Amino acid sequence: MTTPPAPSVINPDILSPPRPVVSTPSGDRPLSPTSTAGAPNKRTRTISDDAMNVDITSPSAPAPNLISTVPSGLPVNKVHVITSPQNITTPVETVDASIHAPSNTSGKGKAVAFDIPERRPSPDGNAAAIKSAPSRYHAAAYLRDAPDAFKAKFTTNRSMCDEVDCSLSRYSSYGARARCDGSGDNKKILVFFNNHDDFTDCVNSPRADLLDLAFSHYSLADAKLSDEMKSLFVTDIPLFLTETQVRQAFSRYGTVIKCKLTPRKHYHNGHIQFSSADAVTQFNDIWTIIYLGNSLCVCPASFSKSQRDSCREHVAILAGIPKNIKEADLLEIATQVNAKALNVPLSISSYKPKPYVYLNFSSFESLEAAKEMTVAFRGKGLTWHPPNEAQTLCHVCGRPGCSSSVCNPRTTQKVDDCLNKLYSRFNAGPRRGRQDSRQSRENSNSRSRSRSNSRSRNNNSSSSRSDQCWHWTHSN
Repeated sequence: MTTPPAPSVINPDILSPPRPVVSTPSGDRPLSPTSTAGAPNKRTRTISDDAMNVDITSPSAPAPNLISTVPSGLPVNKVHVITSPQNITTPVETVDASIHAPSNTSGKGKAVAFDIPERRPSPDGNAAAIKSAPSRYHAAAYLRDAPDAFKAKFTTNRSMCDEVDCSLSRYSSYGARARCDGSGDNKKILVFFNNHDDFTDCVNSPRADLLDLAFSHYSLADAKLSDEMKSLFVTDIPLFLTETQVRQAFSRYGTVIKCKLTPRKHYHNGHIQFSSADAVTQFNDIWTIIYLGNSLCVCPASFSKSQRDSCREHVAILAGIPKNIKEADLLEIATQVNAKALNVPLSISSYKPKPYVYLNFSSFESLEAAKEMTVAFRGKGLTWHPPNEAQTLCHVCGRPGCSSSVCNPRTTQKVDDCLNKLYSRFNAGPRRGRQDSRQSRENSNSRSRSRSNSRSRNNNSSSSRSDQCWHWTHSN
């Protein structure tokens, strides 16, 4: 089927074909200023298959309906007709369907399964053909052995390190920046190399370009072990003790060159380093020291974990001590029961001592022997308990099976109602202090208000007198 050619616009004798009936949408804006207000400016028509000369290749497939939009007032043969197929919705592909949605319905509504790769073990390094284990060769120059000319020329750590970097940078295996470590006689400049030949060349002879500064072999493992042999690990340091006070507490045992405190829950942990290892050996049998009435638990930093745990293996609680009692008040009891360490815990809320004390023993036999003893403090008997019963002890009296709501350590004095009436009448008795203090505050407030009022009146009167003087001088 063919469509006759459209009439030519050049020949005016040939009439144009009649316009088809079109539907006009309402509410369109005018296309041109000459259009009337209510006239439609767009018209839509449906062109049949024969008019568009659509070739149908498959007889079974229905031809799509095409819609064209033609503005009004223009010849049809001069308008470029834009056709668009109608939206044909299917159960799978809809208008709201995502472009990432699958095109078939076989996997709709089912979770997508991802293959998680199984982690394989690392290959055996001992069986590898190429084994690489780069090493760093460290060297140190101690300032106590440095020439005087070097120390006089470079007075700061930064200047010394910069000069060492400039000198040693000619080695291709020279590592990162030089750095200063230690203080006093132990102050040194640390460097490292990645090549053993460069390291050997550096430490063989003094450096002439550094004013005969000499470097020597330095081992990090040996230095760490040496520091541990000179150090103490301190626990149960109250938060109100400062670093200066802790340094002073251990300065009586030797020269302290380093003191560092680290918060641990509601206590401090301390690291104390002495100038020599002899100061630490005396703490092999000392588990605690007393400073300002407080107990500080100590152990050498070179102790292994099993040695540190053995210090806290045999523990007992002695409950029933009065409130606000420090460890210094219980030293006599700790000595009599052969305890190696003692500690009165502090409350987290009020940070005051609790009414019981932890006692550490060196062996199970000494612990059992201490439990056989009866202990009294200031005429009040104390009781022994295992550490797991600390939660059941009353934090007011220290007795088990008691609570702070029913435990009142202060005895209240009962007063007759007749006396209460007399006390309230004459502001006497137990309520006198509170009433007097309240009344004194009210009196002080009234006096302060009266003083402020008097000052304001004086200021007003002085300003009025100044105004009068000003008027009097100008009038004269």
